[in-house]
Amino acid sequence: FSQDGRRIAAGAEDGAVAVWTLDGKTPTIRLPGHKSNVTAIQFLAGGERLLTACRDGSLALWEITSGKALGAMPGTVGPIRGMASSGSRIALAGNQLRLRHGDGSFVNFSGNSGPVECVAVSPGRRHLLAGGNDGSVLLWQADLPTPVEEFPKHPSKTRAVAFASDGKSVFSAGDDGLIRRCWPKTPGLV
Repeated sequence: FSQDGRRIAAGAEDGAVAVWTLDGKTPTIRLPGHKSNVTAIQFLAGGERLLTACRDGSLALWEITSGKALGAMPGTVGPIRGMASSGSRIALAGNQLRLRHGDGSFVNFSGNSGPVECVAVSPGRRHLLAGGNDGSVLLWQADLPTPVEEFPKHPSKTRAVAFASDGKSVFSAGDDGLIRRCWPKTPGLV
């Protein structure tokens, strides 16, 4: 969903992205830019731009109203499995977890013993939460490469992570069908 709640976007296995306005029944626009499955989508710039990520490791930036591609770049994490944005920073989940700053520099995060499946940015934009192929659920300060907290693992892949809107708890969901809620000891998530 866009930040204003007026649009929704979905990616497909054929590399296309469809964007709908919630008052319409057909896609407002179809963006056919990727060569493989679209794995993550983020609305940017107040909902007027869309950042898409692909299993082939590429990122693309789109202007929604015209459908014009504004640029593309490699994600540098291998196949992109998840993505979260925080202002001018983009957290990418793939063979590793990386945070790309607006100036093009990166922070590489350690702690997962395998590919990273999903990532979320805290409401205050100071922390990252990521789930791994190994079932791990880890918390980092956004500019420090080692985790500050580890939560109970899922027995198989962690598929989704999220921060509560008040920043006081975190959620994870795994292939085991469980959704877990944990309360971090780390202060200042909001």
